[in-house]
Amino acid sequence: MTTLPTNTTDRLLALADLTETTPELLDQKVWVDEESCISGNWSVPADWIGKRHLCDTAGCIAGNAVMLTPPEQARDLPADWHDAGQMALGIGGVLAIALFESDLPMTHPQIAQTLRALATLPEGKRTLDGAATVLDPRLYDLLLGDEEEEEEEEEEEDHEEDDECGECGAWAEDCTC
Repeated sequence: MTTLPTNTTDRLLALADLTETTPELLDQKVWVDEESCISGNWSVPADWIGKRHLCDTAGCIAGNAVMLTPPEQARDLPADWHDAGQMALGIGGVLAIALFESDLPMTHPQIAQTLRALATLPEGKRTLDGAATVLDPRLYDLLLGDEEEEEEEEEEEDHEEDDECGECGAWAEDCTC
């Protein structure tokens, strides 16, 4: 991608596309995988602004959002990864905490679906409450990381194998395989 998205809505959609087309570039365990790119000190968000096209560097949702931000917007992004990702995507703080969780219990297709749904909300309404209005209730529960809900889902999976697509991980009714 040589043209970077210039607004938060387009960045959410570009990140959803990236998550679907190259899922290996989304790794919630690291802000960015510094070892897979150019050598040097690349440890703060400002070093990664606009660098999505330079190498196949994996990063989390926040890290990829920063890499998808054009350099001319660099002065606006905070020095903290979490805050920079939140600003790059135009999402609220509590929603960012849930979405940037290193143990986010979502498949790549579910993350892409979540990002696309959030992009339908206007900036300023991309909060946890706003997410509840546009997300499938199952995705919203996963986003919240409700362990009790996850345990119930695991029990249901034992009985209802048809809920998720075995190939892509999307909900059966959303699967395009």
